[in-house]
Amino acid sequence: MSEVRRKGDLYFLLHPGEVQFSGYGLTVEPGNLHHLVGLLMVDRPRPVSAAWLQRVTETFGPYALYPITKTGERGMACQMWIAEDSVPYVRQLPGSFTRLIQEALFPLLLQPPKPQFLMSWDETSRLWRSEFYPTLAEGSTGATPKKRRTPLFPLGQVVATPGALDALTAAGQLPQEFLYRHVAGDWGELDAHDRQANEEALREGNRLLSAYTTRKGARLWVITEWNREVTTILTPAEY
Repeated sequence: MSEVRRKGDLYFLLHPGEVQFSGYGLTVEPGNLHHLVGLLMVDRPRPVSAAWLQRVTETFGPYALYPITKTGERGMACQMWIAEDSVPYVRQLPGSFTRLIQEALFPLLLQPPKPQFLMSWDETSRLWRSEFYPTLAEGSTGATPKKRRTPLFPLGQVVATPGALDALTAAGQLPQEFLYRHVAGDWGELDAHDRQANEEALREGNRLLSAYTTRKGARLWVITEWNREVTTILTPAEY
């Protein structure tokens, strides 16, 4: 895997062992392959459905589609968050054509598009899978996403415990997925009593707690302190 040297380096979402890709984008910051801005293929393996495009509109607002292949398949201008275990399949490609793509995508760095997707390579289907990010619906990655909401409170400094980092890595998920849910008031798997406590804490300036489960079944807590100076991602055992 090539080293990310600069903001704006061009990388492709490749299919391992195949001469095929599912999108490409520019690095948003040096040394970070987890966040790209560019075009995600939406017409492969079949033309994108109108229902899915409607969900994009309801969740993120307006979007833009552009031809991405010689045969006319389209890509959606978006931000792509790459799952940890899929980063090895995000690589550069040689060729003079890459310079043209890089220059064409540069305006997206200055004004990032609103649609955002969490991307992961699925070895079973041999396809890149996308989930709406970070507005996943409560309790299920397959449910209809909620509309994006304005953050309800500041997170302050964000830290994570070793156990939480291990759980996120094992699940191929990024901490931002849970942080965005937390700050939008999606408290995850809390009972009615704890949800009510959070609503009161928003008004009175007390500590906020959310509880989530990773794809691998690990339990995570996200806690923002009463003074909103620190937010911690941890496992219950580390509390």
